[in-house]
Amino acid sequence: MNETAPVLAVPPHSTPAAPPAPAPAPAAVAQAPTPPFLIDSAETGRLCGIGKTCLYRLLATEAFGPKPLRLGRAVRFSRSEIAAWIAAGCPPRARWEAMRGGRR
Repeated sequence: MNETAPVLAVPPHSTPAAPPAPAPAPAAVAQAPTPPFLIDSAETGRLCGIGKTCLYRLLATEAFGPKPLRLGRAVRFSRSEIAAWIAAGCPPRARWEAMRGGRR
């Protein structure tokens, strides 16, 4: 008996399918940068919707709740405290400190 191997029909002009692209490695996935914990007065003003001059005026009259942190000559604010202060309705400093129990 004369047995022949089965012939696979391949259409003319076709190319074999390319293998699928590999999935990106977990470390290669871009992550959003984390915001800084301490922000300057310009960024604090932007978060509060006021300018730096108005911010410093509010600080001088103690109408701005969160106290600034001084690092040498630099003035910085805690981003989380600013967010909490805004969420609390922007109370004056005396009420803000009472609400927080005098803690920083």
